Amino acid sequence: MRKNLGWLGFTLVVMLSIGAKPAAATTWIIPDQDELVASADAVVLARVENIRSVRAFDGSKITTEVTLNVVEGYKGAVPGERVVLQEVGGRVGIDTQWAFGSAEYQIGETVVAYLERTADNGLRTKHMAIGKVDAEVLGDGRVMLTRVGRGGSRVRELLSTFERGLGVGRRSPGAVRLAGRLQPSAPRLEGISQAQSQFRLMEPGSRWFYDPVAIWGDLNGEQVLGKAAANRIVSSAGAAWSNQAGSSFRADYKGEKNGPGFVCNPGYVTVSFGDPQNQVGNPSSCAAGALAIGGFCASGGLVGGTPFREITSGGIVFNDGWENCWFWNEQNLKEIATHELGHAIGFAHSWDPNLGKTTDEFVINATMYWMAHFDNRGAGLKDYERGAVAYLYEDGAANPPSPTPTPVVTPTPSPRPTQTPHPTASPRPTASPSPRPTPSPAPNPDDFDSDGIHDADDNCPTVPNEFQRDLDSDGIGDACDSCSTVANPDQQEACTGLNGNAEIVIDRRKKVIASIRVSFKPWIADLGRDVDVELVRGDDAVQFSIPGDEIDPSASRTRGQFFSRDSQLTIRKLGKNSTQVILKVEDEALADVIGNEMLVRVEFPGLTASGQMACTTKAVERRRVTTCKMK
Repeated sequence: MRKNLGWLGFTLVVMLSIGAKPAAATTWIIPDQDELVASADAVVLARVENIRSVRAFDGSKITTEVTLNVVEGYKGAVPGERVVLQEVGGRVGIDTQWAFGSAEYQIGETVVAYLERTADNGLRTKHMAIGKVDAEVLGDGRVMLTRVGRGGSRVRELLSTFERGLGVGRRSPGAVRLAGRLQPSAPRLEGISQAQSQFRLMEPGSRWFYDPVAIWGDLNGEQVLGKAAANRIVSSAGAAWSNQAGSSFRADYKGEKNGPGFVCNPGYVTVSFGDPQNQVGNPSSCAAGALAIGGFCASGGLVGGTPFREITSGGIVFNDGWENCWFWNEQNLKEIATHELGHAIGFAHSWDPNLGKTTDEFVINATMYWMAHFDNRGAGLKDYERGAVAYLYEDGAANPPSPTPTPVVTPTPSPRPTQTPHPTASPRPTASPSPRPTPSPAPNPDDFDSDGIHDADDNCPTVPNEFQRDLDSDGIGDACDSCSTVANPDQQEACTGLNGNAEIVIDRRKKVIASIRVSFKPWIADLGRDVDVELVRGDDAVQFSIPGDEIDPSASRTRGQFFSRDSQLTIRKLGKNSTQVILKVEDEALADVIGNEMLVRVEFPGLTASGQMACTTKAVERRRVTTCKMK
């Protein structure tokens, strides 16, 4: 059926000084205060009033809303405004998602916050934890601020000193005021929600409980270094953590998928280059910003007989915008990837500024130190990591490594530590509570991917695909086909894979509403092209067509929109080289494609992007909600 809609990881840090290269670096380059003020969309002194975490219906992500009540507005706001931030991660019920390096908040505290707009007109903390400054009211009524300064030191200064440095007194008469309120059209989060008293990773610690842990690289590679280098970066990080003495941890590099961003993909770790979902704030040239984030999703309570929860998926996202900086090379990205993978398998930092100063080379030299070293170690581990992985993933050996001091292997629950950083001995897991995959057979020189299919007969010899699925019958197995739903045997056609999710809701009045949000590479710069979005299940299909001349582009031509009585289409640029398509539509024919699986295809003239989604349906408040997630 065709519908014409024409009517319708706190991670690592890079520190730079003018004219000098950093001695250490990875997830952040620490900006100076002037740069941070200049680049922020708003700078406020505020109290944290409310915190609410929301899990998407499809379980792919958790986002937390943090409501700030503005006390003083230095830029972009005025006293009395309420500002709602949307931060990646949070906790709803037994499910947790956490990116190390996130700004951490709790109700009632006072903060100075540097804020930035997101692509969908929301707000978030700029540069993650760097953009949130703790404020303490002293006994005499003065306010003391504590922030991370250039060089990684903890800087304490009075609020009055901070204000004088801005040259604004109590409030700048020339403060830049954003149009209307700070977020006049930011969408309210939808999903399963839960009120919180704080936004931070809580105890207990978490780990994977089966091995090997599958790790997927990015099908599109890294923008400057290319695909082969990106694959080496990811696989080297996995190999670094594997097969350490006393540890049962094993990583299995599986190949490449379309980089999904930082989402929950049960059963494996994904690595994305170029921040495909625009989840990390853009850097300021090579001077300041986040380089990468890493973290995990966990579910349930303590696993029987252990002091840990189970990690169900992990994610690493490299930011875009750094490609022309001197430090952006394969060896340094291997160190970044190894550090962020440490977060994705359960490790916090060996040390960070919130723990005070240290001269202990054991923790300073660690790859999990809060600053990277860029000392040509690449994907190498040090004694700290070797002891940490043997502690958290003990293999039952009689004499596992036990370096002194015992490594910190569970996340610190607060930027201001309230417990000793070294965990006391706890019972180690002695058996896997989750099913362990059957060990792979010994390597076969004629079966490169060890999937039991001889290379000469394997339609995808580099990626395991024992069932030889080939949906489009082009001779290229789905596991390595750039577009598994359109025949392209030479892999040269304009065809790419989709990443994203969909939700179809049937309410008690039998009204059927779908919300489809997908992305792909490259960026479709010509917003005047016709667009077809097709949903397929078996022999049933619904296709929605939007003429290009009815799509209204923004002034910057990075976003195009179409509206009608019962539909809305948005095309927008993600990062530097990705396209996101969002379609919201009401149509009874959508009920025909509801099932366990659904193919989604987006077609522009000259390009097709498609992917298969797995779907689940459940009753939610007198509605039937079907949520689908790209496989």
